[in-house]
Amino acid sequence: MLVLIRQSDKPAAAPAFQSRSHALKPKHPDIPEEPPKTMNRNNTLAILATWLALTVAPLQTIRSADGPAPRQGSEVISGSVSSSETGNMLQGAVINIPSLNRQVVTDNAGRFLISGLPKGSLELTVSYTGLKEERRTVPIDADSSIALTFVLSPADVVLLEKFTVPAEREGSALAITNQRNAGNLKNVVAMDAYGNLPHMSMGEVMIRLPGVTGVYDAEGNVTGVRVRGMPNDMTRVNIDGNPVVGPGGARIVDMQDFTGASFEQLELIKGQTPDKSADSIGGSINLKTRSSLSMREKRRISYNVSGRWAPPFFYHPKERREHPFQPLLRLAYQENFDRFGGTRNLGVSLSVFYDEIVNSGASEYYDRQNTTASPAYIWDYRSVMQIVNRHVTSANLRFDYRLSPASNFFFSALYNQGDEPSIDRSQLRAFTNQVVATIGADGRPTGTGGILPGYTEQRTQVRAVAASTLELNNYHLSYYSKSPSVNLGGEHKLGQWEFDYNASGATTGIVSGSGKGPVGGQLVMQAPNLGWIIEKNDDTNPRFTQTEGRDIYDTASYTGLVQHTRRRTNTRRSVLNATANAAWRPALPHAPLLKSGLVFREQKDDIKIDNARQWNRVPGAPPLPNVPLYVTPFDERQGGRLPVVDPRATNPQLANPALWQEDLYYWQSQMFSARKKATESIVAGYFLGQAKVERLALLGGVRGERTELTGSGFVRRRQATVGQIPDPVQRAQYDWNNPASNKGSYTRWFPSIHLTYDVTENLKGRASWSTSFGRPPFGSLVPSATVSDAAQTVTVNNPALGPQYAKNIDVALEYYFLPAGFVSAGYFKKDIADYIVTTEVGIVGSGPNNGFAGDYLGYAIFSRANAGSAEVEGWEFDYRQRFVFLPGILKGLELAGNYTHLKTKGDFGGSSVQGTSEVAGFVPRAGNLSLSYRYLRFGTRILFNYASNYLLTYNAAASARIYLQERKTVNWGLSYRWRPSATFTLDVINVFGERRKDYRYLPSRTRQTYLPGQLITFGVSGQF
Repeated sequence: MLVLIRQSDKPAAAPAFQSRSHALKPKHPDIPEEPPKTMNRNNTLAILATWLALTVAPLQTIRSADGPAPRQGSEVISGSVSSSETGNMLQGAVINIPSLNRQVVTDNAGRFLISGLPKGSLELTVSYTGLKEERRTVPIDADSSIALTFVLSPADVVLLEKFTVPAEREGSALAITNQRNAGNLKNVVAMDAYGNLPHMSMGEVMIRLPGVTGVYDAEGNVTGVRVRGMPNDMTRVNIDGNPVVGPGGARIVDMQDFTGASFEQLELIKGQTPDKSADSIGGSINLKTRSSLSMREKRRISYNVSGRWAPPFFYHPKERREHPFQPLLRLAYQENFDRFGGTRNLGVSLSVFYDEIVNSGASEYYDRQNTTASPAYIWDYRSVMQIVNRHVTSANLRFDYRLSPASNFFFSALYNQGDEPSIDRSQLRAFTNQVVATIGADGRPTGTGGILPGYTEQRTQVRAVAASTLELNNYHLSYYSKSPSVNLGGEHKLGQWEFDYNASGATTGIVSGSGKGPVGGQLVMQAPNLGWIIEKNDDTNPRFTQTEGRDIYDTASYTGLVQHTRRRTNTRRSVLNATANAAWRPALPHAPLLKSGLVFREQKDDIKIDNARQWNRVPGAPPLPNVPLYVTPFDERQGGRLPVVDPRATNPQLANPALWQEDLYYWQSQMFSARKKATESIVAGYFLGQAKVERLALLGGVRGERTELTGSGFVRRRQATVGQIPDPVQRAQYDWNNPASNKGSYTRWFPSIHLTYDVTENLKGRASWSTSFGRPPFGSLVPSATVSDAAQTVTVNNPALGPQYAKNIDVALEYYFLPAGFVSAGYFKKDIADYIVTTEVGIVGSGPNNGFAGDYLGYAIFSRANAGSAEVEGWEFDYRQRFVFLPGILKGLELAGNYTHLKTKGDFGGSSVQGTSEVAGFVPRAGNLSLSYRYLRFGTRILFNYASNYLLTYNAAASARIYLQERKTVNWGLSYRWRPSATFTLDVINVFGERRKDYRYLPSRTRQTYLPGQLITFGVSGQF
């Protein structure tokens, strides 16, 4: 089979992959051969090496300049800024020299350096959110180097002891300071800003920010986020500016695998700047760690010992009630050392985290007749129960070394492990055909219709025909992921020059299989020719009554399809990243900062199945062993006990040919069809300028990115018949052992400009125009051809698929309160071109060179293509304030809230314009509210999260569209600070037991209801 390769910098509508093998080989290997590597990156690496050499070459000069007098003879001021209350060094403090219009901010160790200063007396002002500004006049002599220490005290308006905890206030002030000082639009929040969240995951913090809504799994965990309406695979996640990969997909990071306990701050960057990757249409997330060099003490040890409890007075399935308590533990160590002749110049940080989670998720599912008329019958009913035992382990190690005021180095290593040794899931499905039975002259139903007349919106009766089946689908699976990453780099200042560089590597290894210990898998059991009545008076408590057929509670009744499947899939994802930047500011008044840099990134995806096997129960074999997996919610409602057979009970029988027959074709075909490899290599360069004139600050420039792609896998031929190749193993090898590879590339440019204007001291206006893009799904790089003979179609991947390109406009107005708070209002608009859609791109021609070895003549070819456009606009409002100006005990109040309103329109590759209500996955309204109070040693907090209803699945037929109902959740927390070394907490998660519901066409036609449950967390934390 051969398909023409097409490489272009422009998006192509046609797929591109090439095959290396056609003929049936006389000897077939059990494991498919590795597809070849098809791309040479020597030129890319040479460019990167040259840049790094040019950038790092001055290091020896930098070291010689680290002495008291810089070689150029320019005058230098260096120093530190700290808090008088906590003694901690302050990151983000602003040091301003008004007469020179020079301004710098302190680094993550609270230190600063200003070079190229003229002789004479200079006035410096130092400011930080929530602290008093300090002014100081400094005499500058020729060739002098001056070290200064600033200790800022709290603003007079702050009442300290009764209403605030200094460390918490300082964390919030740091976040607000970084947001205020930023040259572009971003939201910055301290990871502990919302108190104790159930799993300390970054996703639970993200959904509290403006413009962000959550993506949830069946147990109610936040696994991803949508930013400004964009899908979660278009949001880049970084740690200290470097990309990470996760088990959620090559472009999706599963947020519950990264604990927020390892980080100090979370940044949501909405205005992309040239020095950052542009591949985030909605926005990018940056998790920031803190240097131990910023703390006052020589040593600090902090801890958190907590537990989660599923109390019996809240609803939980029986299996969850039997495992009601799980621990959460965190221990952190920080220390500063005097090394190599320096003082407090080596910082070491180490934190470890362990969280055990038993998540239970139950749901009821109803699929109705596809009609807008009423009533609509229920032809498909499901009751689902899932229990997941999850263990999250994390360790974070960081070293910071300050060689001198002008040179710093860092190294960090992060390890995350998410283990799910037991994923138990059961699904009861009762379904029939979508045909209403005809009533004969004798009053009895005739024909094959499964639905009896007389149905209502709430009640449907199904008759016993061949299509009326009850199916039990039982799982015992496992999932293990390990995600280590390392990052090292340095920062140097030499006169008017600044250099920084870093290299990082991250990898994620995933093994998903059929359980640890006794092997399980998936067991499907069908009982045919049944009749029943389904009554849905309550979405979560329906009534199911069997009316005909064999007893569903007897294993002997399951005489239809009985199938056992085992799989073990290995996935490895990795990313390498290297950056080098150089910045220069002329020693002139109002001189701009000029900065340039180069980035290299390579991301790989490698998926294979070690062992996928399937067995079918031999007809006439004895009934399955009645060893239930657990008691289901269906059992608790109905009063019986379904034979939800544990796959671990049937697994020992699989070797008995009298009971089970293996599908050898499945075994062989899965080895080939699941084998996929993809590589994406990116070289980027940028140039930007940054300047401030009086109250106006400007940041602008351009970024260019060159992306090269390769993919390899196996593509199925037209299937051979049993008559042609009787042996199933050889037939599978013939059909699937057809290696194919492809490649593609594209280059894009991303200009941007960001303006900020200080209307008053505390009122700031922002305006920006920027460009960004969303890369195609990583899976589109892999050759693939899915054939439907019934529909006469071939669906193929398109490696020449280009990214979605967005032009973004942002305007915002921000007002900052004392001591630490703000209110902001902003408007944004995104014009998205080259929208990725699935569309028909051609017809398979005739002849052996038709791209499919002569097969599939006349079939329609479908593929993803860049064929649509869209427009998104929205308003965002954000507010946070402590009411320290109120009288008496009311000073301890703090209120925070945000609201986002979005709308969209576009053709999305179609012929007509669709609006907000017709775009799947687009949440038009979202908001948060947080009310907290602190007095003396007590504190309390209420958190409210809201997401409006939105379209989940689009269909041209209005009656088939699926919507997710609006969701409102409330958390409540209480704390008591006994002493700095011990604070006790109690939190109730999902106080009112809010459920997630989706519906078809009308809210009354509930399709599925999720019951995530309610939890209570309690614990103690502190530091020494």
